[in-house]
Amino acid sequence: ERNNNVMGYIRVSIMSPKEGKELEVRGLFEKNIAPAIASAVGLESSDVNVTESGTIVNIESWESEGAWESHRDNVTADAEMVAEFQGLLASFSDESGTSLFTA
Repeated sequence: ERNNNVMGYIRVSIMSPKEGKELEVRGLFEKNIAPAIASAVGLESSDVNVTESGTIVNIESWESEGAWESHRDNVTADAEMVAEFQGLLASFSDESGTSLFTA
């Protein structure tokens, strides 16, 4: 059954590693960030993809913006891990949106 009236809170994150840091970024993401995403309260779905260049594209659907903000605050509370991860990235983009259609 298709629900064409889904109005969830969507986050899209794109994390591009510095040249030569692709494996470190993926390892840190898999060890620290992915488990936090998977266990987050209010997460409806998460689709994580890794491109050939090592860029991680994460698309998350949340029950509310507040649920995502709580998750964000929990993840970023570990300042040392955040600094390590940011140091490995060439670029980071994180944007929100609203789902208008699901197939």
